[in-house]
Amino acid sequence: MQVKRFFAADMRQAMKLVRDELGAEAAIIGNRRIAGGVELTAALDYKLSALAPRVPNMELEDELRKTQSRIVSAQAELNSRSDSDASINLQLFSGKPVSAVDTHIEPTLEEPPRPFAYA
Repeated sequence: MQVKRFFAADMRQAMKLVRDELGAEAAIIGNRRIAGGVELTAALDYKLSALAPRVPNMELEDELRKTQSRIVSAQAELNSRSDSDASINLQLFSGKPVSAVDTHIEPTLEEPPRPFAYA
């Protein structure tokens, strides 16, 4: 890592000095006003690992393709069935047989919780 201090009359000139000397990838890590202008501290990191190309993770890529394939098949199956049959849709996404999926919703008389500001 290369760290360097730059002195200039104003911030614009100091930033130009940083870009000219360290390049556009430099990071400003400190600044302060001094008598007669500003002081900038800038750093440039030369990590080789950051410059090396990434090696794709084949396991993750394979899992992603399988998941995308399952999503496409599920969407195709949903489109071919009637949307009015909620139990079939529940079966498709839960992986349970229709008899195991609970489609009954109990009505409640409780009012929903109120936000804290109204309590």
